[in-house]
Amino acid sequence: MPKVMITLEGAEKLERALAVMEAKVAKKITKKAMRAGAKVILRAAKARAPVDTGQMKKALTVRAARKRKRGEASFNVSFDTKKYPDLVTTSETFQGVGQARGSKRFFYPAIVEYGTSTQPAKPFMRPVFDSQKAAALRVIMGQFRKGITDARAAR
Repeated sequence: MPKVMITLEGAEKLERALAVMEAKVAKKITKKAMRAGAKVILRAAKARAPVDTGQMKKALTVRAARKRKRGEASFNVSFDTKKYPDLVTTSETFQGVGQARGSKRFFYPAIVEYGTSTQPAKPFMRPVFDSQKAAALRVIMGQFRKGITDARAAR
């Protein structure tokens, strides 16, 4: 599924407040805020996920993403295919793919989200992000404020 990012721009005051803190504390505040924002998206995705067996809904999770830059914190709302391996299926077990044969593998949530030539799309992840990104941003900023205030009080 395509990656979508929320970028906080124009938050110079926030950056200055984090810059004067110990790096470990600033990193902890950033991770906590970003995870809280991702959880807003997660809750909405679980509420909107189509349910057949319920595995897709159960497999939704928040995970830390790989760091690309120093001082960057990213979290993904994605599917845990290790805990729920049936989400990755082959054409033998999933017949809605049309002409696919052999051991070709398919990621079931992508088939639901985008559809196939024989199955209409039932998007839920993108509409959830579009509807919840403002709420997630509010939660992120609130967590940053709380974390900075708490860190200043602890000094």
